[in-house]
Amino acid sequence: MSEEVRPVFPNVPPTMVHGPSGMRVWLTDPPGLVTQITDQTEITVDMAEFLAGPVSEALLALPRAPGQRLIFIHEWTRFRSYTPEARDALTAWAMGLKGEIGRMLFVISKEASSMVRMGIKVGTMTLKLAGIDSELIDTIDPALAARGIRPRSGAPPRRPASP
Repeated sequence: MSEEVRPVFPNVPPTMVHGPSGMRVWLTDPPGLVTQITDQTEITVDMAEFLAGPVSEALLALPRAPGQRLIFIHEWTRFRSYTPEARDALTAWAMGLKGEIGRMLFVISKEASSMVRMGIKVGTMTLKLAGIDSELIDTIDPALAARGIRPRSGAPPRRPASP
């Protein structure tokens, strides 16, 4: 493991952590999530399935006002690569939630390779074409402050069982 990665919300533990990679996830108010890549810098299918599975289940159980859409912020300054299968799984995850997502922001390091930046830019364009407002940004704190995003406290909510 390399140097310790400062948590996005240092005073609030993540709602969930993907054990094998160390990816942190906070559910937020206003409703949404913040993800943070920590130890593993290559995004894998397992990480994408973690987001599409237990994270999405908790996310969709968040209380929201009628018509209120989710805000996703991905703090991926340590992101360096992904497998093609992981890229496809992440795209499918976002597309499956496109009616729920109001905004998706990606925080990528200024030092990221041109291939990484280009890949994320292509991804944001794909999301925009699907109707998901998305953007590549350089720092997270102004984005959090501008949107009043703060971590939710407590255990992740659970969706009510279907009758």
